[in-house]
Amino acid sequence: MSAARKSGRSAKDEEGLDDVDEGSDGGPISQRLLGELFGDDLFTTRPFQWYRSLPVERRQLGLVLLGASLMFLPMLGAVGLWDPWETHFAEVGRTMMVKHDWVAPWWERVWFYSKPPLVMWLTNIGLWLSGALERPGHPSSSFSL
Repeated sequence: MSAARKSGRSAKDEEGLDDVDEGSDGGPISQRLLGELFGDDLFTTRPFQWYRSLPVERRQLGLVLLGASLMFLPMLGAVGLWDPWETHFAEVGRTMMVKHDWVAPWWERVWFYSKPPLVMWLTNIGLWLSGALERPGHPSSSFSL
């Protein structure tokens, strides 16, 4: 007596062939659903046959790329690539450095509290490293970009 019969499982279960749910007509359920939705002649069309001839990895990659494109492409261009306020943040940081007021950010003549001061402090580090606030005749200004 085989091991499959002793355990009460069929030989088909032992081989792992029961992963595909077969319906009453013998086809997988996904194939039956596609046939009901789009007609049974869907499987005989050239695009479908070409798709089925591809390796499984290629089909999966194509489906992932198609899904990503459907999510990404409709919103392409809806948001700018940079924030138009970045120049304001840099100017506020420069003003903090010039006034030596590291706590209260200013924009022109008003308080500027739309961002935490950490953003401006980090901007100041970049300004200090580049030498942007040095005098024009200072030797380090000739080396800054």
